[in-house]
Amino acid sequence: MLSITTKSKTTAEWEGPIIPLDLLEQVASVIMAELGLTFTWRELYEHFRFFEHRYHAFKLVLDTDGVSWNFNTNFVFGSEPI
Repeated sequence: MLSITTKSKTTAEWEGPIIPLDLLEQVASVIMAELGLTFTWRELYEHFRFFEHRYHAFKLVLDTDGVSWNFNTNFVFGSEPI
């Protein structure tokens, strides 16, 4: 899902926060073909929004002075007051 939406955004097929319905349907068909799992476009959109909210929350944490993230260990570190 992320690779298809990222590719679509970078090739300027769509802009803004709203994912086009045809893109969600394309993602659903790829998931069905590759994994045999069935999702509606609405379910995929809800999953995408969930991940988007988590990303923004994570970014807020990392934008806090004194906070860093170690990619290799996947740990977020902060000074004692934080």
